[in-house]
Amino acid sequence: MRNSAAQAANDTTPIVKVHSVERLQAAVDSLAAAKTKQSQRLAKSIQHLNEDRRDCLTTKFKHFVVHDSVDHDVQQMREASEQQRQQRIEENIMHQSWYQDLLRALLSRETPLHPAELFIVQAVRRILNDGQEFTPALLYHVLLAMDLDDVALPEVQQILVCLRKALHIPIDDWEAFFVKHGLPEPIEVQQRKEHKAEKRQVRLAKLRNVMTMNQVLRQFPPRILPKPGLSHRGSRKSGLQLQLLQRLGPFD
Repeated sequence: MRNSAAQAANDTTPIVKVHSVERLQAAVDSLAAAKTKQSQRLAKSIQHLNEDRRDCLTTKFKHFVVHDSVDHDVQQMREASEQQRQQRIEENIMHQSWYQDLLRALLSRETPLHPAELFIVQAVRRILNDGQEFTPALLYHVLLAMDLDDVALPEVQQILVCLRKALHIPIDDWEAFFVKHGLPEPIEVQQRKEHKAEKRQVRLAKLRNVMTMNQVLRQFPPRILPKPGLSHRGSRKSGLQLQLLQRLGPFD
């Protein structure tokens, strides 16, 4: 008994406890990484706002014409630039008809929209209202600004399916982006994996059927096996085996 107890004590590996300083350092590193990631997002947002402001000032400058009254000239400049902006928005929305289809699909639902769905729709609308094209890069930027739990919601996944198809993003690039940034697996990737698994099961079932048929054919005595091109009786037996193979179906 003592020997077994001593052996059991020797077999147990010592548990290494993490020092409190190491835990604190890990928390500090995690916080620093989160702050860096958030700073990058804010920097991109500020850059986007600066580009919008520059485009707005450029449009106003093009429509500014000096006449007698400064107030009247400034008013005409603002009206002309606003008219051009509205026209650019309408043309942009017409070229991206998928946005209207997305809104119809969301409004046809009886249940209210989730805040994460509203966030995506508002981001798309804001970009289109600025007269810009909603590109895959902007969609990726919107996804990185969302919480992981919100990205995994079924409602959000359905919107992402529509956006990916509308922007013609290849499914492999879509999956690579989610894996790179640690986002939840897209529903389309899950469905593709399930479809591949089903096809694999079908192939295995066909293989098992072929192996079973070969075992059945081996049970027949050698005298009833078909002999090619000899007698009418042999051709009838060959036709019987052909019917069995046709019932089995092709194997690919």
